[in-house]
Amino acid sequence: MQGKPGRKRWYEAYVPFVVRSVESQIAWLIAAFHKGVLSPQEITPYIRLLLTEDSPGKQDELVELFRQLDEDILAKILLAADIHECPKLLSLISQPTVLHALIALGKCPAPYEKSPQHIVHKVFNAIYDCSEGLLKDAVTALRQQGEVPTHFEADYERFREIIEDQKLLSSLFPKAKIERGR
Repeated sequence: MQGKPGRKRWYEAYVPFVVRSVESQIAWLIAAFHKGVLSPQEITPYIRLLLTEDSPGKQDELVELFRQLDEDILAKILLAADIHECPKLLSLISQPTVLHALIALGKCPAPYEKSPQHIVHKVFNAIYDCSEGLLKDAVTALRQQGEVPTHFEADYERFREIIEDQKLLSSLFPKAKIERGR
């Protein structure tokens, strides 16, 4: 027995987050941001659950759904996300802005991380994959704001050296594929 199309059934409000469809999960996140009942730290695990790969078509579905979201909601999702989720979120956003890149660059790895530089490089790679100009603009804006994390300058300089080395190797060996760490 089917209900009216487009109407929620009464029990859908009680279904756990992980059982919901991707559309329902995003709708739940949007509602959580609008209500303001949960802090960004309390929303972080839900973003992690949303981004877990459990079906092959989920990535395409997320890209399409993220395309429909407002810039404000995208920024709130990035703010609530952990640094580990930022590269994936940036890849889902069709046209990331400097604000999105700033949010990702402003995140610091946890002090207990064994390889914090690797995590930061994933964020740099995600922004660089969107656009090299976006990374440069975001770094400039971050420096102008004066809110540069302590790890940032050394990590960014190292990342630039790696990119320059990759460009040099690509020019010397044009048929070779260069895989960046992800």
